[in-house]
Amino acid sequence: MTTTRDGASRFEALFAALDEKNEGAFVPFLMLNDPTAEDSMEIIRTVVEAGADVLELGVPFSDPVADGPTIQGSHIRALDNGATVDNSLNLVRQIREEFPDTPVGMLIYGNVPFTRGLNKFYEEFGAAGADAILIPDVPVREGAPFAAAAEKAGVAPVFIAPARASERTLEGVAKYSKGYIYAVSRDGVTGTEQESQTLGLDEVVANI
Repeated sequence: MTTTRDGASRFEALFAALDEKNEGAFVPFLMLNDPTAEDSMEIIRTVVEAGADVLELGVPFSDPVADGPTIQGSHIRALDNGATVDNSLNLVRQIREEFPDTPVGMLIYGNVPFTRGLNKFYEEFGAAGADAILIPDVPVREGAPFAAAAEKAGVAPVFIAPARASERTLEGVAKYSKGYIYAVSRDGVTGTEQESQTLGLDEVVANI
């Protein structure tokens, strides 16, 4: 499993094992290079030792429109300390080397693949060891070329199933997502702001 370029396979193996034990997955989100590369690796080692089943990793970006103040702060700290896409890729390589069987899902904003080129972007992250990539500001209706480039590189494309999504949107999410689907149970950005309306997760999953 450590040499595969099929990004969905680590997720499938993990979910099958958890299903046999009737357990859910512990999936912490961590920002790469926050506040530094060294600190980032220490945090990642700590959460894996504490039982993380999957690592969801962010790449610092200047305009994280889908995130609230807490995660925005992690983007800014990392960027202020010199974070780049290239040194984020280096961290992914190090993480894959240290944790060869842990599924790694990436959350990366759309400017990165647009700037680097879709094929190069997915090849780089796939070769570094990423299993899946979610691009939160690319809706599934625009996702076909991203999914095609991802699968060509052996990376599982992941799309968001919004709260109260239409049947057409959910069909697209199911068609293009591999490995897992990112189901959203609340409107608004990440965080705890009171104006966002929350649905029960059971309701969201049932809608999918």
